[in-house]
Amino acid sequence: PPQRPGRANQAARGVAAGWSPAQVCPIPVMRRRSWSGPAKFSTGYLDPMESGPSPIVSTVSRPHPARRASTTYPVHDSIDARFADMDANGHLNNVALETLHENTRAMLHRRVLPDAYDLSSRKLRIVTSTIVVHYLREAPWPAVIQTAIGIGHIGRTSFVSSSALFLDEECISVCDTVLVVLDANGPTPIPDDARARLEALRLLVD
Repeated sequence: PPQRPGRANQAARGVAAGWSPAQVCPIPVMRRRSWSGPAKFSTGYLDPMESGPSPIVSTVSRPHPARRASTTYPVHDSIDARFADMDANGHLNNVALETLHENTRAMLHRRVLPDAYDLSSRKLRIVTSTIVVHYLREAPWPAVIQTAIGIGHIGRTSFVSSSALFLDEECISVCDTVLVVLDANGPTPIPDDARARLEALRLLVD
């Protein structure tokens, strides 16, 4: 790699020499002094597209192939896409697709913990901790989107709702959402009756 110039003229010299943007504007790279030593930041000439994501960035792998199959999910429905869901690219916007996931899981949660949605008397709430969405293909308007959902994991105080959206039998998006059950004091164990309902809604994977 080219020798690093002084900071004052680094950008100008880099452009003149035909360096890549990553060389002209180095990105912070996490390095370790040793396997057991503390981590520290230094500045290098790594191209993020070639070196992989920075260690400070949270990334997830692509979804399991079974998540693209409608038969994986125990609950199905359909919903019409709205004209307002389109964006400047002429397809259903990613935020609009996430609202379809949100509505799909909210309907399921009402079956699991119906009292959590009674604002006048509820003692438990369901709150979102993490959402991971994969957008797998574009979807046009007009369109009737098939929704599918099941429970991907059940913990002590939380569970994962795993949903998918389909168009013409092809999966266009999948979503995993971590939900936490709360009472007045914070996270609380999932009630036994709700846990039984969650178990009955697990994803159908061999």
